[in-house]
Amino acid sequence: MLVSNNNLLNILLPNDNKVLKEALKDADSKTLQDMVKNKSTSVNDILKNLFNDIKNGTKSNSNIENILKNPNLFKDLGSFSKSLVTVLNQLDSQSNLQKFKPALESFFKDIKNLDEKTLKEQLGKSGVFLESKIANANIKEGNIPKNIEKLLNQIQNIIKNIDTPAAKQINELINKIVEDKSSQTNTNNNKSTENMKSLVSLLQNVSKNLENPETKNLSNLTNQLKSMASQGSLVESKLENSNIKQNTNPQINTAKEQINTQTKELLTQIKNEVITNKDSSPAKNILNQIDNLLKSNDLFTKNEKLIEPKNLLNNLLNSNEIKQASTQSQNISNLVLNLKNISESISNLESKTQNFVNITNGKNTVTTQLKENLANLKSELQNLTKIDSKSSLQIISKLENIQNIFTKIEAPITTQSQNMPNTNLSNNFSNNFANNLNTLILSLKENITNLSTTASSPNSGNNASIQNQIMNIVDKIETSVKEAIQTYTNNQGLNPQANKNEANPLSNDMKTVLLQMQEELANKTDVKSQEMFKQVDKMLMQIDYHQLLSLTSNSNYVYVPFFWDMLEDGSIEMKKTDEDKFYCQINLNLKDYGKVDLMLSLYDTNKLDLTIHAQREHFKLDLSKNIQKLKQALNNVDLIPINIKILDLKEEEEKTLEEKKVQTYTNPYDNNSGTNVDIRV
Repeated sequence: MLVSNNNLLNILLPNDNKVLKEALKDADSKTLQDMVKNKSTSVNDILKNLFNDIKNGTKSNSNIENILKNPNLFKDLGSFSKSLVTVLNQLDSQSNLQKFKPALESFFKDIKNLDEKTLKEQLGKSGVFLESKIANANIKEGNIPKNIEKLLNQIQNIIKNIDTPAAKQINELINKIVEDKSSQTNTNNNKSTENMKSLVSLLQNVSKNLENPETKNLSNLTNQLKSMASQGSLVESKLENSNIKQNTNPQINTAKEQINTQTKELLTQIKNEVITNKDSSPAKNILNQIDNLLKSNDLFTKNEKLIEPKNLLNNLLNSNEIKQASTQSQNISNLVLNLKNISESISNLESKTQNFVNITNGKNTVTTQLKENLANLKSELQNLTKIDSKSSLQIISKLENIQNIFTKIEAPITTQSQNMPNTNLSNNFSNNFANNLNTLILSLKENITNLSTTASSPNSGNNASIQNQIMNIVDKIETSVKEAIQTYTNNQGLNPQANKNEANPLSNDMKTVLLQMQEELANKTDVKSQEMFKQVDKMLMQIDYHQLLSLTSNSNYVYVPFFWDMLEDGSIEMKKTDEDKFYCQINLNLKDYGKVDLMLSLYDTNKLDLTIHAQREHFKLDLSKNIQKLKQALNNVDLIPINIKILDLKEEEEKTLEEKKVQTYTNPYDNNSGTNVDIRV
């Protein structure tokens, strides 16, 4: 959702009610609840004034979010789909409101017919994103959207360091785009779109020319290996979740054999490429890893002798010995906390390596910190007399000798025999194939970045940095161009006549339709029209409510945009983090099963963690019985269910509330000042 300071946004803002405004200034959710109960104000007025509070900065996002999440204050918003059914039933075939029926019916989709395309379509026209579409429509007025303008400025700053004809051509093209946008003609708008596409192509060519030829082939092979690891993980998950025994499932076993063969062929190519670049210091280490993998008969078999240092460190920190020692010594407790932070630093370095960022200095620093903290922990453990720390000291000794935090090492015998208990309902998935390749992939990518920055050319390091910046901007431009192309087709804004144009994304937006209906119903005095007016107003309140929640929680927050007879009410909240992780929370209130909250986390492209908080015991029992079917269904859409947990909703409520107190999400787009409102989801 994107809301900008536009005259069209007056639909969001109430008349200036000074008494209510003053009353709301310091009101908390309990006070507001009492005001609604005593009918001194309405939920609708509260929502509109909260929009004003955001615009004027009189309340913080966290304060407004706390008010919005008060279950009693907004409990009567009801089900959007039920209100929609009521309105459709009330439409008279002779009424002038009949013209809205096709648009309303197009939104009336049964959840039984849910698929990816339908979900995307329903979310897009739910009304929650209307202001975003209005703001994007400003393109036709000759204004460059802020996100594209910012990207163009970034490009010009980057290419000024590149003295090539292509760089000059890019600079000229950017100037031309800006000039075209100063004109308000549709012809120039279309030219700008084509120029933007040309710009992306030019940037990609410049980026390729900056690439170090010594590492180009190795980089391509490494990416292929990463893709192969992902395919192997999916096959492993399907094998585990299949009701057919592994040795009697020919289809999956054939896929497994093919991936085994293809991976070994790829490893041989990588080995030859590394030998060609044998001047690099890590080459011997990489060759050893490749040889060990090539010797393996089955890459899907776990290597019990080898373990990554980070995993070995986490095993140490989660061991009962360390937990007991932490309770007896504050020094040990502090060191354990330091080591947990170091483990997080290793994860961050892994992420940077995946994106071809040079981490040599960072890796050396983390390795030094790790060894220093391990030495201190070792000393503290040796001073404890009441705890047998033999296993922990053995792990520490192994970790103290590591030279590369990304190279698998032979784990101590004591840890090889330890089986970490798994309390989840689902989870024996070990992902052996990807684990066996992951260390090699990290080593290869680190080797590539080192080669890029230590090549003979004096500017090679700078080139690698510039290349990385250009490719990031290319991704952003492509996204912005797709949005802009769609927006260029909008020629009529919120004009009701735009309903005739199906290509106009504003015409079939639910909020657009409801606002038009509200306007026509406002002056009607008959009972039927007034009842319909109440239902329309109720649906608009739901949309406003979810828009406010989206803004204050810095996420996408929308009601369930489907008709589902079992559903009392429900909402969906989606969020993406900087680490390319996606989170989705689905809150449902079902007729027969009570409240059900689902927490989903998607990472590494297709790995999924799912936690289900359920209120009714018989629902949890039904879920447990069908957990295998759920895993298979996820596999069928190429998702790998890593963790699936079913928990008691009542037991989790206190924890969830406590977690929400410390989760304050900042809006990364909050760059405006004054009275501007800029809401993006």
